[in-house]
Amino acid sequence: MNNGQIEIRDEDMRVAELASEVLSNRTLELIIFPTEKCNFRCVYCYEDFKIGRMPQALVDGVKQLINHRIGGLDVLKIAWFGGEPLLAKEIMLEICAHACAAAAAHGCLFTSAATTNGYLLDRDLATRLAAVGVWEYQITLDGFADDHNRTRVMANGDKTYDTIFSNLLALKQSDLDISVLLRLHYGPHNVQRYEVFLDYVIAEFGADKRFSVDLQAIQNWGGPRGGEIAVFGPTERKRLLARFQHHISQGIARPHDGPGTTVCYAAKANSFVIRANGAIGKCTVALTDERNAIGMLNADGTVQISVAKLAPWINGIKKMDMAALSCPYSVMER
Repeated sequence: MNNGQIEIRDEDMRVAELASEVLSNRTLELIIFPTEKCNFRCVYCYEDFKIGRMPQALVDGVKQLINHRIGGLDVLKIAWFGGEPLLAKEIMLEICAHACAAAAAHGCLFTSAATTNGYLLDRDLATRLAAVGVWEYQITLDGFADDHNRTRVMANGDKTYDTIFSNLLALKQSDLDISVLLRLHYGPHNVQRYEVFLDYVIAEFGADKRFSVDLQAIQNWGGPRGGEIAVFGPTERKRLLARFQHHISQGIARPHDGPGTTVCYAAKANSFVIRANGAIGKCTVALTDERNAIGMLNADGTVQISVAKLAPWINGIKKMDMAALSCPYSVMER
C-alpha cells in the first residue's frame, strides 16, 4: 500500500496476464488433424501415419462443437496440423467456412493457421483458404536444395525443395493478406552453408512484411529414422542460434522464444488437439504417449475429457512454473 493506493507490481501484472491466457474460457484454441497421412517422409519425423483422413461424422462433430461453444467465445482459433493437413484441404475448407459463418453471427473473432510442408500450397489453394480465414502458415526449409532434399523427401523418395520454393515465390507475388513463417532448420548437414542460405532467404523475402523467419535446430524426436541424422547438443545449438540470430538481425529476423519465455499451447486450459480419429490430446509431439490421450470428440459435438489426465498439462499456472508453462510435457512425471 502506498499513499492509500494499491501498488501493482510488474510480476503481479504478468501473473494476471498469464492466468487470462491459460485459463480464459472466452478463448478456444483447436489444433485439428484433418488427416494423419503425409506425402513426405522427413528423416527426423516422429509420426507413424497410422491414422488416415478424418471421417465425415467427426468433421460434423467438430462443426457441432463450434456451434456449442461459439456463443460464449470472444476468440476462436483453429490451427491445422498433420500428417500433412493440405492432403485433406476439403475438410479444412468445410470446417473453416462453418467457423467463419458462426463467428460472424456471434461477433466472435475467428483466426486460422496451418503448419504445412508447403508442397501443395499453390496460389490457388492459398486464395481459397484465405477466403475462409486461413491466413497464417508455417513452412519448413532445411537449407539450399541439396541440403533440404536430404532430409525432407517425398514418401516415394522424390525431391521437394523446388516445388516448395516455387509455391513460396507465388505467394510472394500474390496480393494475399497472409502471414508466412519460414522455419529454417540448421544441423550438422547444412551448418557450413547456413548463413549463406539465410542471406539468400532475406534477399528473396526480406522486403515482404508478410514473411518472417524462425531459426530452429534439427533434433531427434525419436522417430523411426532418428538414427539416420546427426544433431547438435544443447550447448552447441544455443551457441549457433545466437550466432545466426545476430547474422540476420538486420534482415527478417523473428525473435526466438527460448525455454521459459512463452506459454505452450499444451499448458493452456482452453487449447485442445483433435486427432483424425476423434481422440483429444494436448500436445502435437507426444502423440503416442498415453498421458496425452485425455478424451474423445463425439459425432454430436460433445466431448469427454478426463479431468485427471488433463490436470498435469495445466498445472504450471498454479505455481507460476515457467518451465511447466513453456513445455508441460518436458517436466511431466514419467
